[in-house]
Amino acid sequence: MSVQEQVVELLDQLPEHRQRFVLDFVRFVAWGDEQDDWRSLAREEFSRAYADDEPEYTEGDVRSADHR
Repeated sequence: MSVQEQVVELLDQLPEHRQRFVLDFVRFVAWGDEQDDWRSLAREEFSRAYADDEPEYTEGDVRSADHR
């Protein structure tokens, strides 16, 4: 029997208020997976934007950028 089938079988035995609790938990787990995906994407984009070939900026570069 698959995990999904086992979960459905157990859910059928629970009262509705407990089923709602399980639903909330499943949504929480799915949300966590989505957050992991967003963090991974952010790391990839950051790495692409600031790769090893990024120039070293001097204090003068930073100061001249402030006066623009």
